[in-house]
Amino acid sequence: MAVTWPRVAVLLACQEYAPLIIPIAGIDPAWLLVAIAKNESSLGDDCGPRHESAWDVGGTYAADPVQAGLLRLYGSAAACSYGPWQIMLYNAPGYTPDELNAQLPMVARATIAFLNKQIARWSLASIEAIGQVWNGGHPGVSSPVVIAYCKELQENYDAASGWLGGMK
Repeated sequence: MAVTWPRVAVLLACQEYAPLIIPIAGIDPAWLLVAIAKNESSLGDDCGPRHESAWDVGGTYAADPVQAGLLRLYGSAAACSYGPWQIMLYNAPGYTPDELNAQLPMVARATIAFLNKQIARWSLASIEAIGQVWNGGHPGVSSPVVIAYCKELQENYDAASGWLGGMK
């Protein structure tokens, strides 16, 4: 079942969980969460679950031992991304598809944990690099799809203060 969350709930979650993000000089963590949520779900309007065939049986990533285990446990639900930030189950160890699909605090915490892991792993220091990792898997990805994603992410980051300010 497709899930939506009210925009105000997503924006409040962005503010609430932003302090848990590893600081990046010049990047507001709440704005970053807003930008990712805007790119991925239109700020809560389309939270999935979104099936990613490359992660399902027969797909590119299905043979990964962790993913294969998730597929055995959860079937095709293991090949989906969830929530306002569209976090893949694979990238949310310890969480279930039901938790990520139905509990905004759970999907927010899973998103922050994954984001922090990527910030630390790649020493991410820009919106573009974050977009490359979030959409392309690692920094430096320059496919047309990832370039467009990063451009949209920057635009949404630049607009985030307006969305957050509009909650008052």
